[in-house]
Amino acid sequence: RIQEAYNREHGIEPRSIVKEIHDLTDRVRVVAEEQATYGSDGESVDVHMLPREEVERVIGELEKRMQEAADALEFEKAAALRDQIFELRRMLEEA
Repeated sequence: RIQEAYNREHGIEPRSIVKEIHDLTDRVRVVAEEQATYGSDGESVDVHMLPREEVERVIGELEKRMQEAADALEFEKAAALRDQIFELRRMLEEA
C-alpha cells in the first residue's frame, strides 16, 4: 500500500523489466569454465591428475563458498560455483 501510494503521488506507473536470460546464463557459464580450468594462483590445473580425496575436498570448499555467495546475495557467483561443483562431480564419476 505504501509503494502504491508513493507511485500515485509521483506519477509512477510500475512495469515489468525485460531482460534476456541467456545473457546471464552465458556469462555464468564462462566464469564457471574459467574457474574450473585455473587454480587460485592462476596456474592451469588438470583435475584428472588430482587424487580423488583432493577433488572431494575442493568440492567441499566450493560448496562452502557457494553458500557464502548466496548468503551475500551474490547469485551469479553462487551459480558459477554450483556449475563448477557439478563439473567436478561429473569428472569424478567418469574417473
